[in-house]
Amino acid sequence: MSSQILFTGAIHIEYGQFYVDPGVDAFAAGGAEFLDPLRSAFRGQSNGICGASRKGSLFLITGLSQGTVCVTIELAQAEPPRDEAWEEIVECAFAHEAPRLFLSEWELERRQPLALPRGIYRVRYGAKSMLDDSQAGEDGPVQEYLLQFWPAPPSRDEVVKVSGDCARYWHGEVAGYGA
Repeated sequence: MSSQILFTGAIHIEYGQFYVDPGVDAFAAGGAEFLDPLRSAFRGQSNGICGASRKGSLFLITGLSQGTVCVTIELAQAEPPRDEAWEEIVECAFAHEAPRLFLSEWELERRQPLALPRGIYRVRYGAKSMLDDSQAGEDGPVQEYLLQFWPAPPSRDEVVKVSGDCARYWHGEVAGYGA
């Protein structure tokens, strides 16, 4: 099954997070999202590393607090097979209705446009080496993250695979965020 690569490369991480967003600074809008963007992104979810509760955006957690990680974003025509090489795997629903979509770093400092057509998707977020604090190995960043989108009707988020303490911590952290 073929997939289209929307982005692949290194991005800078601050506070262990990056985003997929429509290019609107939700944090500047005030209200609950400004006061607690983490809580609003994960409200009502069971997974704690891919927050999809805010319409049209994803709040993605990494194991690295600050530094560089490798990110790949793919669009598939149908559900891709799960690759068990990914140590952490979660899935959730994602509705993209905005005119644009971006891969964004902390405080929207750097944005990379994503050519994801408008639609309703399932997104799978995978992580490798989430507990490795190394900035980079000989071949680049040590931590790797994969986002795979494919058309699918909305459904609840799901923790598919947990291997390490970092993801386990975040899954437990969001459990109290309620609906």
